Amino acid sequence: MGQVLHGSATTTEAVRRAVQHSEESLRALSKRYEINQKTVAKWKGRTSVADVPTGPKDAWSMARIRSVALNVLRANSVQNISLALYANAVSFDQLLALGTA
Repeated sequence: MGQVLHGSATTTEAVRRAVQHSEESLRALSKRYEINQKTVAKWKGRTSVADVPTGPKDAWSMARIRSVALNVLRANSVQNISLALYANAVSFDQLLALGTA
């Protein structure tokens, strides 16, 4: 049974373990395993070979952000929200600025 990796994983647990226990330089390990030096440095600095979850810790936080964003746009009389967002008429920074005004 093989290891299940997420879509952007570039290493397996075996490679991570080898990187952590190796005395070779970041550059040499990077070439050997055909991965970025930053990835080698990351795994060298960790104590575990397990992937750490990334993204929001609260599963609902993105839904809340989306909801707030839509409410700010509605409050500012944006007629076509999807057009405004997808046509880059409103950037996230502009949206935040509207919410504080």
